[in-house]
Amino acid sequence: MTTELVISYYFPPSDNISGIVLSKRIINNNKQVDVITTSHGESFVDEYVKNRFVVDINHPKDSPKAIFEFIDKAMDIIDNEYESVVSRSWEMSNHFLALEYKFKNPDTYWKAEFSDPLLHDIDNKINTKKKHKIDDEEFFSHVNREIQDLGDFPLLENLSSTFFTIEYLTFLFADEIVFTNANQRDLMLKQFPIDLTDYVFKKSTISPHPSLPGQYYHKSKSDVELDSECINIAYFGEWYYGKRHFESIFYALDSLNHKFKDKIRFYIFISNEKLLNDLKVSDNIIVKKPLDYLTFLNATTKFDILLVNDLSTKDSWQLNPYLPSKVSDYMGSTSDIWAITEKGSSLDLMDLKYKSDIYDYSTSADVLVQILEDRGFVDNEYTLNDDYYVKRLTYLNELLEKSYNKNENLKKENRQMKNKIRELSSQDKKIIKTFKNIKNKL
Repeated sequence: MTTELVISYYFPPSDNISGIVLSKRIINNNKQVDVITTSHGESFVDEYVKNRFVVDINHPKDSPKAIFEFIDKAMDIIDNEYESVVSRSWEMSNHFLALEYKFKNPDTYWKAEFSDPLLHDIDNKINTKKKHKIDDEEFFSHVNREIQDLGDFPLLENLSSTFFTIEYLTFLFADEIVFTNANQRDLMLKQFPIDLTDYVFKKSTISPHPSLPGQYYHKSKSDVELDSECINIAYFGEWYYGKRHFESIFYALDSLNHKFKDKIRFYIFISNEKLLNDLKVSDNIIVKKPLDYLTFLNATTKFDILLVNDLSTKDSWQLNPYLPSKVSDYMGSTSDIWAITEKGSSLDLMDLKYKSDIYDYSTSADVLVQILEDRGFVDNEYTLNDDYYVKRLTYLNELLEKSYNKNENLKKENRQMKNKIRELSSQDKKIIKTFKNIKNKL
């Protein structure tokens, strides 16, 4: 009999980050667990999973209907009383199910992990999406009875959002709350509308994303081919977007006049590459599609340097509450790490070989020079242009304007098509009416 149940809406073979983090924790704990998930298939963590309970959900993830469907189907499957249950957001459904299991089995130890803030979005705005409001008076009556039994805490009202509801209930009922970094804990508690700081703090722990043992970096071979005469730097991501980008690298590389600059090769593993077009240093940048998790781990061992960057938060958060999960995978590799950081972030406080400022591209140029010099490519007469920043911004603005205009044209074409359909529909009705009149006369 296994003593721990891991609740992971997505779990390997899915490449969902929360599922990956939980699987790494399972492996490092080196004990058998049961897992309940929506993910089918075999995975690298299976030797530690005694029972995988799979439920199929028919509604959009983390919508109220999906949450309650997940709870109902999972509770019908789970017939064991576990000593402990572990859940991690995202998805929120994980905490909702763990909460229900805790209510039914109050002696079970519930460890709940927050990957990111839930109540506040990436721009530090409260998540108030209408489709995420819970309209279920019976549910709130049920949890309010539990809250009253717990102590003198505010009760919940019907139509509360899923984000507020589960962050609040997890704070109240979890036996242990895990945050990935101190900034995250401080800001989530400080900004929560109910003062639970002391209550939560004393049962909380800080636990960054774990790294896997070295053998997992060689279970799936990457076929990436590198030039041994160059310094090969890799960025592994998924999407290139506004809050997490590496523009400072492009500014630095394109602005740097160094006789060995062509020795630098960036391999960017992302799904979208439009913003990487029209760069003078395009020959230095190779764009590739993202890799599955184990292949990605193997690929990290082949590069000289691995690139990781902070989320840009200075315009929205007092402190950066996010810690990139991939840095933990990088740390399990043998390659050096270059972090592009926001001052005061958890990534900024880590002891890494190379580090530059996300808002000052000249610091990235300094790192590039240092990397070249560390490998024997010295140019004492290198210079840095100071006008590239404006040129790059001009190009990006033009690109975004072009995309905007394209979208507007598509909207216009769509409206025109709808009008034509209405006209055709009106003509069809006239034809049908005329036909009926002729038929009646006959």
